[in-house]
Amino acid sequence: MRFWLIIARTLGLSVAEAQQRIDSREFTLWRAAYEIEPWGEERADIRTAILLRTLVSAQGGKISLKDALTMFDLWNHDNTPPPPKEALVTKVRLFNAGIRGLHHRGRGGV
Repeated sequence: MRFWLIIARTLGLSVAEAQQRIDSREFTLWRAAYEIEPWGEERADIRTAILLRTLVSAQGGKISLKDALTMFDLWNHDNTPPPPKEALVTKVRLFNAGIRGLHHRGRGGV
């Protein structure tokens, strides 16, 4: 069912419309194409995490891809409830403070 949701979103259809219009042969082709080159929000989250890791590394910091993915709860596959807004704000402030600290160190600062 999850893949029907991906196809429907991609085509701008409801799941019911996609299931009416797409036969099993075409569904198999969509599935194969997705396996070769995935698309969608999950893929965008991975690209965002890679970009975050690259930016942190460029400033002399270290962050794993897993930490980058979970820093802002980009991947929440265990369906745990999202953290309160205050927790996200704290993460952003800590991240920004770390970047500022790295920036100042590189310019003769603290």
